[in-house]
Amino acid sequence: MMNILSKQEIATNSLANSNTPGFKVSRLATRTEIRSGQEIPEKAWRQQEKQSADEVYTDWRQGPMVQTGNPLDLALQGDGFFAVQTPKGTRYSRSMNLRVEGGQLVDLTGNKLLSTEGKAIQVGAGVVQVMPDGRVRVDGEERAQLSIVDFPKPYALRSEGSGHLVPFAVGGKTPKPQPISPATTVASGAIEGSNVNSVEAMVQMIAFYRNYEADSKVVHAVDSTLDRAINQVARV
Repeated sequence: MMNILSKQEIATNSLANSNTPGFKVSRLATRTEIRSGQEIPEKAWRQQEKQSADEVYTDWRQGPMVQTGNPLDLALQGDGFFAVQTPKGTRYSRSMNLRVEGGQLVDLTGNKLLSTEGKAIQVGAGVVQVMPDGRVRVDGEERAQLSIVDFPKPYALRSEGSGHLVPFAVGGKTPKPQPISPATTVASGAIEGSNVNSVEAMVQMIAFYRNYEADSKVVHAVDSTLDRAINQVARV
C-alpha cells in the first residue's frame, strides 16, 4: 500500500507538470517488479543515489517540440543540456525561455545563460539570433557559443524545480559535464514540451486508487479476523 501511495504521488506530480517545458516523467519500479524481471524502458535512468529497495527512475525521452515563434525560446534536438548560472551554482536545463536583461541573455527568473567560456552572454540591444550549432549572433555579428553539455549515462541528475537539473554523487563521484553529440542541435523559436502522457497519467492514478482501495479492504478483513480470534475464540 505504501508503494501504491508513492506511485500515486509520482503520477500526480507528473500530471501537474504535463505543461511544464522540458519536464521529464518519473516512475517507480518496486522491488517485486524488479525481481520479476520488469525492464526499465530505453533512455530511462535512475534518479536517486540510493537504490536499496524500490527504484525511482526518470524517463529522459525527448518531449514534443512546441513552436512559439519567439527567437529567444530555445530547445535541444537530441541529448544535452543548456548551462545556466543560478544563485546556487551552475544548473542545467533542456528548454529555455530567454529575455534580454542588462544586455545579457537570462531566463525568466533572471538566471544567466552561459557561454562555453563560463561567462554570461553579452548581447546589448541588438537583434539576437541563435544558430543550430549554438552560436549566438547579434545584428549578424557572432558574439558567443552557448555552453551545451551532456553527462554520462545513466544520468545522475535530479530536478530542483523551475526546469533546473543538478548532478548528484553516485559511488562518491559526481558526474562531470562532457561534450554533446554532433547530432544535437539547437532549435530557436521553440521549446521542448513535457514528455508526460496526460491520459496515461490519469489512467494510472485511477488504477492506483482502486488497487489501494482493494488492498485496504484486505487489510481490514485480516484485522477483523485477528480481532475475532483474539477477543472471541480466546474466551472460549
